[in-house]
Amino acid sequence: MKKIIIILIIQWIVFQSLYSQSKDTAKVTDPLYQKPFLLKFGNLQLGGYTDMSYEFERENGITEEATFKANRFNIFVYSRFFNRATIFGEIEFEEGAEEIALEIAQLDFELTEALNLRAGILLPPLGRFNVNHDSPKNDFTRRPLVSTEIIPSTLSEVGGGLFGNVYAGRMRFAYNMYLTNGFTDGIILNGQGGTSFQAGKPSLGEDNNTAPSYTGRIGFIPVPGIEAGLSFHTGAYNTYSVEGVDIDEKRNELILAADWDFSRSFKFGTLRLSGEFAYAKIDIPENLASIYAGKQQGYYVDLAYDFLKGFVKILPKSYFTFALRYDEIHLNKDIDGDLTRQFSLGLNFRPFEDSVFRINYSRGWSYDRINNLTHTALMTASIATYF
Repeated sequence: MKKIIIILIIQWIVFQSLYSQSKDTAKVTDPLYQKPFLLKFGNLQLGGYTDMSYEFERENGITEEATFKANRFNIFVYSRFFNRATIFGEIEFEEGAEEIALEIAQLDFELTEALNLRAGILLPPLGRFNVNHDSPKNDFTRRPLVSTEIIPSTLSEVGGGLFGNVYAGRMRFAYNMYLTNGFTDGIILNGQGGTSFQAGKPSLGEDNNTAPSYTGRIGFIPVPGIEAGLSFHTGAYNTYSVEGVDIDEKRNELILAADWDFSRSFKFGTLRLSGEFAYAKIDIPENLASIYAGKQQGYYVDLAYDFLKGFVKILPKSYFTFALRYDEIHLNKDIDGDLTRQFSLGLNFRPFEDSVFRINYSRGWSYDRINNLTHTALMTASIATYF
């Protein structure tokens, strides 16, 4: 049955690619390419962004952190070196270059708007935030909890697959479907005493087992300004075979996610509503089931209002933003504890679209495995800008 469904989907995509109204090369609607590239040298374009902050955090009334941070300095390159081929790369320097990583290095080959090929080091479309996470785009300095603890953004994987846009009347469906190396044993073998997708993020070298993982997203865009998406990531995460000899049972992970994004302009400003929900299921060895979580769940909702556009006369494209966020993650659905709730608000100023000055405040309530409550408070002042 599954094979029949896959064949029907492939046939539908091919039909759309042959008979869609646009028979030219693919229109790039992927959020990955919606960045400013400020320098151009022939076919090569360069850009990047930086993110710096001051953070003051207290836990149960005790100061945990009061420090300046050089969060990120990212450089990206783009080249359309052939009529239908593009390459995109991004190098990330985190925490003042304490961590340096090749985040993206992918090659796209365009056939039609409906059918295109992608391979390399890519961002799995698990939710929308993982592929649309650049700091200058965000209304908050820190990323959503569900998008870091359950969907471990930024998640990069080696793999390849298909992407494109298909149409049903005026409605557009954007899809990404990839095969990747997948997560590793670090999900449980991490020294943290708990299930962690962050600790199980894949290396960019060889797969730790012989089975690829599957990941994909389908986005529904009925009209400009509204989008909803469903996505997944599944596959074996443990090293169950060495040189053809089985040493363990194959253990799988499954992450299901839903995301939404809505914006509407009014006379005095623009209202934006966005968010993401994720549910994770992990096969845990029976002897570890009392320690490690087999199910995790979380979500966030952002509400933002852009106002006073052009109020600063010397900056006619400037505007202010008032933002609210609610986070909730449950890192072990089988117990009452391992639960965090967080409420955040922010006031931002954008002198122009690609730069933002942010002041954010968050209050959090975290419960450990035995339901002990910890109160947290966080104040951040930050700047993020493309360059």
